Amino acid sequence: MELSGSLKDFSVKDIIKFIFSSKKTGTLSISGKVKFYGTIEGKIYFDKGEIINAEAAGKEGESVIYLILMAEEGNFSFSKEIDKKVKRKIEKKTEEILLEGAKRVELLNKLIKKLPSLDTDALFDVNPSSPSSEISLTKEEWYVINLFKGGKKIKDVLMNSSLPDFDTLKAILSLISSGFIKHFEIMEIIPDHSEKAKKILKDYSGIGPPLFPTANAKANRLFYKIDGKKNLLDLSKETELDKEEVLSCFFLLLHKGFVTSNVDSGTLDLIEEQLKKRS
Repeated sequence: MELSGSLKDFSVKDIIKFIFSSKKTGTLSISGKVKFYGTIEGKIYFDKGEIINAEAAGKEGESVIYLILMAEEGNFSFSKEIDKKVKRKIEKKTEEILLEGAKRVELLNKLIKKLPSLDTDALFDVNPSSPSSEISLTKEEWYVINLFKGGKKIKDVLMNSSLPDFDTLKAILSLISSGFIKHFEIMEIIPDHSEKAKKILKDYSGIGPPLFPTANAKANRLFYKIDGKKNLLDLSKETELDKEEVLSCFFLLLHKGFVTSNVDSGTLDLIEEQLKKRS
């Protein structure tokens, strides 16, 4: 290992400048905190001082360098070794990349300030009611809006997007501002009966209190009101259960395999985790 230190003492930009001026060949490893990502592990590959590729957050190429340039509160190390599998993905000169990087970082910071906090667990979803009769979205916005289906965190969409971070954030800001994406409301989840549940319903005569399918009377009350059309807020009013009771009963039924919903399992796991933290 030839070079190592803290990002508190040297910025990523300064380190790249040093490697460039020294015409070094090798791998710069960065472990640092990025405002909208959290901690990232990134690598920048050099050939005689010129950047040939970069990797971070499951992505590679020029756009990744602009992400790594925002890293702070971490450590760096430079090794003369470079993985033989690394292929050249970047043709721009290092000086050009640093100039472009300065502009990109400034623009990214401006976008981040306009967006809701990316460090929270707040979820956003596609607005089922189109805010305009004339839908005019760019191809980037169409791509990004589909990543939000089922309720997602902005941070997760950013990490899963194949677009450069700036383009993804720009599309997110536009979609939120125009009302195509809105804050995810837990009580708008629409539960439906599973195939397993339909067999139980088939045998239920409707006479007497609903004693099945669980040992929880409130969950059973909710179970028999579910029809695949009403959301949890409607069901809360109909069953006279408060929000916390409905959510608790919903997840009980979900885990027992009696209900499904219009939200993907990953998002449901995140919601349940958030609820547990609150209680």
